[in-house]
Amino acid sequence: MREMNSTKRLVFAFACALAIGLLGAACGDGESSPTVTPTPSEASMPAGGIPVNLRTITVSDTGFSPGALQVPIGTEVFWQWTGKQEHQITGTFKGNDGDIPVESPRLKGSGTFSYEFKTNGLFEYHCAVHGDAMPGEVIIK
Repeated sequence: MREMNSTKRLVFAFACALAIGLLGAACGDGESSPTVTPTPSEASMPAGGIPVNLRTITVSDTGFSPGALQVPIGTEVFWQWTGKQEHQITGTFKGNDGDIPVESPRLKGSGTFSYEFKTNGLFEYHCAVHGDAMPGEVIIK
């Protein structure tokens, strides 16, 4: 009889622990144990998990939007053309490895250019067609 009580207690304890675990998972706020959900753009997600739309700069006929962007090291930044005029990204990335010239092709209408920033630094750029009237910058920390 005593052995039966020990078995029942063990089963009861296991069932309670399981119920508490399931209840905690169902009622959690999501911050302590995030779930991984595959997305179509997962291939373009950096280790930091910044979505593509938060690291894309729109190149329009009126300028860059946003004009300044801050991203962590290792982020690939995208420039997306939307305007009817021709534009070209040109500038110098001033980073830990020295100055690196960065230049996109000349595009108009649609197109995308990207650059991965692998160290801390500052990329000040402008449109090669419109000059200093169309500036932008990316800060990498």
